[in-house]
Amino acid sequence: MTALVLALTMALTVPATLSGSVTAADGTPVAGATVVVRQADGDVSEVTDGAGRFAFADVTLPAVVTVIAGGFAPSSRVVEAGPADFRLAPASLVESVVVPADRAPAWRDPETGATILTAGELATLPALTIDEALRIIPGFSLFRRSSSRQSNPTTHGVTMRGLSASGASRGLVLMDGVPLNDGFGGWVTWTRVPALAIDRLDLTRAAAGDAFGSDAVGGVLQIVPPTGGMRSWEAALETGSLDLVALDGSAGGRLGPWAVFGAASWLSTSGSIPVEPDARGPVDQEADAEWASAFGTAARAWGGRRLTVSGWGGRDDRGNGTVLQRNRMSGGTAAGRFDAIGRETTFGARWSMSPNTFDQTFTFANATRSLETLTSTQTTDTLTTAGVVEVGRTLARAHLVGRAELSRASADVVDGRAAATGDRSL
Repeated sequence: MTALVLALTMALTVPATLSGSVTAADGTPVAGATVVVRQADGDVSEVTDGAGRFAFADVTLPAVVTVIAGGFAPSSRVVEAGPADFRLAPASLVESVVVPADRAPAWRDPETGATILTAGELATLPALTIDEALRIIPGFSLFRRSSSRQSNPTTHGVTMRGLSASGASRGLVLMDGVPLNDGFGGWVTWTRVPALAIDRLDLTRAAAGDAFGSDAVGGVLQIVPPTGGMRSWEAALETGSLDLVALDGSAGGRLGPWAVFGAASWLSTSGSIPVEPDARGPVDQEADAEWASAFGTAARAWGGRRLTVSGWGGRDDRGNGTVLQRNRMSGGTAAGRFDAIGRETTFGARWSMSPNTFDQTFTFANATRSLETLTSTQTTDTLTTAGVVEVGRTLARAHLVGRAELSRASADVVDGRAAATGDRSL
């Protein structure tokens, strides 16, 4: 009896040819479907042709045959003899939740606790300005929660550790080691930095007055630009609603013994009317904005010494939502630094000069917002200069550092009061 069973089994599992077809529920051939036949010595597979057909020259039957195709539910059954035809049903919808892991350790410096955003991470954020990108960091916020894209420059403050209840920041913002804060009002000129002039952002949300002075009692943000040591170029174009257009470009490389890098940005948007529809009047219009900025740097290193010169600047023009209200700002920064490292002594010197001009108008609108009166025009011309010298000496069991800093900020403010003829009736 045992010999008879074995003989029957061997007769039923002889090699054979298997062919068939794969179609959809409506009879349409499914091309590119994968047909897998399970065998004792390993699975074999074929892909259906344009007519949805497949063929195996030498398989052992019966066998489990599985058909897999994109957009269809998998189909599997035991096939004892050919032909084998499969009709696939549409794949069911599956809702899934993806829980990503925490950021890489570079997100937070383990030694200093500083939060680091690289240029690659900034490129993935839905933001057009630096201050908009920094909102993702807990503990960082802006004065009045308004982006520099649309708000008055005097409100561009930084709030860290619960400090700064006014436009003047209690956090220091540095661009290539030079304060980006205005020397007169303390506001931050975010639009002076082109989008592609940032290699990384280092944010320390802790008192840093011992290293950066009293302006950093709430923390310090350091904007680190590219060095230009490698040849590179990049260009970007962004468009969006409200007639938004943004252009960015950068290039860098070696020019003889110098490493150079430059970047520029331009943005324009028609904006929206900042008054609810039911309260609008003839004096109300879109709060448009336009700004342009540029950055350039050149560095040369030799024999433990390094000389760097850099400069950046720009202009911006914003409408404040009425016919007569506008604010305009223009200016820049020129900076240079020299560093030398010896066997036991280090030396560093830095110098910067930042002129800035800010114009704005102030008006009064009547209750029906049909009449706008020009009340005053204000022009502020500022000049901020700073110089730092630092000397370090390595001793047997310590390192001594001596630092001297000198800064000066001057401002000329002209506040013109308009006459009664300054009314604008619409």
